[in-house]
Amino acid sequence: MRAAQLRPSWDPVTDVKGIATFIILVGLLLCDLTLPNDNPLDIFRYGAYAVGATLAIGFFVQTAQGFKILLQPDSVAIFTLYFLTYAEFLSPDLRVLRDTTPEGAIAASEVVMLSFAGLALGRHLPLFGKALAKIDLPEVSPAAIYRSLLLFAFLGYLYVLMSVQFDVTEIISSLLLPRFWQPWQRGRLGDWSSLLIELNLLLYAVFAIGGYIYASRRLFSMRQKIIVAVILLFSLFFDVASGARNIVMIRIGLFLMTYLLADRTRSTIKTIAVVTVSLAGLWIVTGYMLEFRNAGLGAFLDSTADESMLETHTMIDNNMYSIANVIEMFPKYYDYPGFQVIWTSVIHPIPRALWPDKPVDWSDSIEQALDSRGGTIAVTYVGEAYLVAGYATAFLFSLLFGALAAGWGKMGSRLRTNAGLILYVSGFYAVTLGMRSMQWITVAILPVVAFYLTARLLPRSRVQRIFARIKAATRTTR
Repeated sequence: MRAAQLRPSWDPVTDVKGIATFIILVGLLLCDLTLPNDNPLDIFRYGAYAVGATLAIGFFVQTAQGFKILLQPDSVAIFTLYFLTYAEFLSPDLRVLRDTTPEGAIAASEVVMLSFAGLALGRHLPLFGKALAKIDLPEVSPAAIYRSLLLFAFLGYLYVLMSVQFDVTEIISSLLLPRFWQPWQRGRLGDWSSLLIELNLLLYAVFAIGGYIYASRRLFSMRQKIIVAVILLFSLFFDVASGARNIVMIRIGLFLMTYLLADRTRSTIKTIAVVTVSLAGLWIVTGYMLEFRNAGLGAFLDSTADESMLETHTMIDNNMYSIANVIEMFPKYYDYPGFQVIWTSVIHPIPRALWPDKPVDWSDSIEQALDSRGGTIAVTYVGEAYLVAGYATAFLFSLLFGALAAGWGKMGSRLRTNAGLILYVSGFYAVTLGMRSMQWITVAILPVVAFYLTARLLPRSRVQRIFARIKAATRTTR
């Protein structure tokens, strides 16, 4: 009897997740050992299929816990990194803007696979999970939820409205112009006006709140739902016309995440259908965005744009080529920026208006090393982490980000209120944007903090007020 009591109990959640991680690690190792070595495109394309199949098998095994596992922060982080690195190589008409050597392609593949391994392992070491699980926001009244969406939407577009003297028609006409020609565009370094520009971060919370409103549509009037729909559709038009693909995808993702988690009629079939249709729609829309983002939506609709300005091939960012170029240049020709990469990430949210001498860039930047001629080059967080100290820091940062994502997921396991749900989903903005660039993680946390503070001030729902009075009365009688 005593031996039976000492026998460890079987935890299906932990064990299935561990089996999935083991499959992913073994699959990544096999992918690395079987990489071709002929030309970069074939190397990356092989990795796209091999790594994609590995992740698909691993997460399929993990769905034994239910498809909800695919909506957890650590899963979303892995999916996002795959999209940013390998997804574009699944297309047969990929457009390549940069070039590299087979050796560089193999090195880039290895550091990215190492990063996938770090994320997969890190999710078993959740950081701050217990503290985050204790965050207990109140159940906020539907009216307060609706008003918070209106407030965040107004503040998010305040600078845009000010730049056109609150003329909405001017906003529409400006959105038809080529990219970066709009009057609300900020300069590279920014000034006091950038404080207002950064308020647009609140729009990410708007989409999370919008998802809740439509999932709980019976709590809101038809008038409220129409106004929310107008705001969300205008915001989507604004982002699509601006050519900001990553913004469109993240905001749609936040809306869907809140909608699916708050929808009490949700079923597995409904979840799969909604996600599939949304992904297909995003693939089509972002494809068109590539075609007109240089010439402008107006020229594209009028078919007056020069053909050289229109993208006609699939391209996300050619991040794998950029990572390969970085590995070829650092540290062979340039020293690692090292701690500067971490420091600029930490101080990024501080407005230059408050700190005029804030560092602009690293001593040896990616753009300088790769001769971008004034443009910016995206290498995902993997390339940035590599620039700290090589392969080791790429793996360690991946381990850290996997652990942080898993820690945030602990909060999702104890959601009890609508405000807590919206706060939890808003955190996915930091998760997804962090995969694109670790320089933006500290900035992406700001909307989460803003909603947390706002939710503390919003009036509670009638039900929660009644329970609070009963609890207070019970304490008094004792």
